[in-house]
Amino acid sequence: MPLHPESKSQGPDGRVCGRQTRGLLSRRTVELGRAVHVGKESTQLLREGLEGAWANMRVLAEPEPDEWTTELLPRLREASTADVARTLGVNASTVKRWKTGTMRPHPKQLAALAAVLNR
Repeated sequence: MPLHPESKSQGPDGRVCGRQTRGLLSRRTVELGRAVHVGKESTQLLREGLEGAWANMRVLAEPEPDEWTTELLPRLREASTADVARTLGVNASTVKRWKTGTMRPHPKQLAALAAVLNR
């Protein structure tokens, strides 16, 4: 049986589950602490300003707009999924993932897709 901590649950003793916790688990009570606005200036805050949450914070950079997001994706969303899949020799579900933005075409596929959409 695999052992893993379960931070969302508490053990029969009322403590947070750990590797050695055994028995019936129950949900932990969540208490809301002080809310801290973390905006684009968050990298300028002092470490003490986040009261221990600094270690859990990540700053994600926005991707730069490129040909895929500004030109090809809008055209792809207007094109027929079946036609694009057939022309490029890929599965229709792959084209659907491209259209929703959950997946980005491989550079070789991107070049082929650009040729198809620019016709």
